[in-house]
Amino acid sequence: LNAEKLNKSLVENIEITWVDLRLAMKTGKDCSSLLEMKSANMADKDQKLANLEAMCFSLAEKSQMEEQLNQLQAQVDQANGEKDVLESEKNKHANEIEAAIEQEEVPKEEPKVSEVEENHA
Repeated sequence: LNAEKLNKSLVENIEITWVDLRLAMKTGKDCSSLLEMKSANMADKDQKLANLEAMCFSLAEKSQMEEQLNQLQAQVDQANGEKDVLESEKNKHANEIEAAIEQEEVPKEEPKVSEVEENHA
């Protein structure tokens, strides 16, 4: 009788162990599936992060280029201002030269006959 109880107890323990083993295997399989999903999700996030880093780098380059463009535009504006001043001075001098030439071309008043005779006498 004792051996029967012992056998019955051992069979029950084996059945319980098999149930526990099946449950542990299912849980392990579920954990593996979940780990694979999270790994795939992590890879996707890593790719998105790499894309964001590339975009940030591009934005930084764009910002530097815009700064350089602004500096160059300021230099162009300054050069244009200086050019306008020089062109204004050039036109002023050209007008002065033209006025001087016109004054030399204007015939002077002919001396009167009496003044000519006085100078010869």
